[in-house]
Amino acid sequence: HYGVWFTKDTVQIVRNCYGEQVLAAVPLALEENRGYKLEARVEGDQISVSVDGRRVLTARDATFAVGGAGFAVERGVSGFRELALEATTRDFVPPGAG
Repeated sequence: HYGVWFTKDTVQIVRNCYGEQVLAAVPLALEENRGYKLEARVEGDQISVSVDGRRVLTARDATFAVGGAGFAVERGVSGFRELALEATTRDFVPPGAG
């Protein structure tokens, strides 16, 4: 799976396939107790992350062509408001459904 990890002072795009590999990382310090508009987008082999409407990180990887989405908090507490998932590939047919 792919993940977008926010650490104390970075944001990373990570691939986890028999071990974690950081595909891209950039320094980014987020303030505690402040709301942010976060967006992770996958189009083809490009994965991008935006914070408050500004693209901050992009990576390319073609390991996984399809998959799902999820959210996790490893340490601490997170709140979500106006959470949305949107399919961008309208003509996708899942394996076995065709």
